[in-house]
Amino acid sequence: MCFTTDGSQIGTTCKDKKLRVFDSHTGQIVVEGPGHDNMKVSRLRMLKDGNILTAGFSSMSSRCLRLYDPRNMSSKLEELPIDSATGSLFPHYDPDLNLMYIAGKGDANIKFYELAGGSVFYLNQYSSGDAQRGIGMMPKRGLDSTINEVARAYKLNVGKKLVNVIPLKVPRQSKTFAEDLYPDTAGYTPALTADQFIAGENSAPAVLPFLELQAANSTSKGFSASNAIP
Repeated sequence: MCFTTDGSQIGTTCKDKKLRVFDSHTGQIVVEGPGHDNMKVSRLRMLKDGNILTAGFSSMSSRCLRLYDPRNMSSKLEELPIDSATGSLFPHYDPDLNLMYIAGKGDANIKFYELAGGSVFYLNQYSSGDAQRGIGMMPKRGLDSTINEVARAYKLNVGKKLVNVIPLKVPRQSKTFAEDLYPDTAGYTPALTADQFIAGENSAPAVLPFLELQAANSTSKGFSASNAIP
């Protein structure tokens, strides 16, 4: 399940192969439609442009991404095949850059996709020799902008029984702050109180410039991506 950006709706995938969008305040179904044609696990992310991206399996048991418009759930907007591996997919969405990171259970790679113009485009991938059981992503406030780190993955390594830290960086010669890689992002201040949400209000996250977020986080002592193995 996944909330929309303003918290007004919740999208879900189910074992009955249906996609459903619920009103987060009333619990009523707003819209539903057919999802992936397979009983295997599928997951979804509600995108900031209003569309829905799902990661799952086709009727032929091949892994794929699908894009849906909740205004017309009778058919998908697009389907992008990935491969024929059997592990379930973990989608991680970056709404600031409109990027989707896809990792598969048992895989040894993380694939990157861009969402633009109502379509999904493959960009690149990180590869290693160790299979992963799961993956998590560092929030934006923990990234290192001095090395153009746009994401940081924490990979649960199956064979070595440890967590690998994987900085994902954009290679550039310039050492100046890359404004295009770090647009305004969600900060520490909640957009609504719990009482306001319960009363039926909705709001997009309160954003602030990345450098302000980084300055507010500068007192923390932790992992430095600049000291990690590329």
